[in-house]
Amino acid sequence: MGRLYAWATPDYLLDYMALDEIFDYYAYGINFEEKRANLLIEQVGKALEGTGKQKSSTTSSSQKPDKQKFYELYGDQIERTPKGEG
Repeated sequence: MGRLYAWATPDYLLDYMALDEIFDYYAYGINFEEKRANLLIEQVGKALEGTGKQKSSTTSSSQKPDKQKFYELYGDQIERTPKGEG
């Protein structure tokens, strides 16, 4: 098995960790990698099936920006530079 972290060389593990700690370290790493692989497989499956959330290209009327309301709320806070500057 490869190293889970760059510092976790076999020599380091044998020099600084007890055998039980090494087994726990590898069990944790294997469990983490299995979970990560399952999540990846699940996301790829959703993408291939087309069941994942899709962004709609059109916005509904409630999502369209309301310019009038925006200017009512923030119009006095907008700083504009004169044309030709900036």
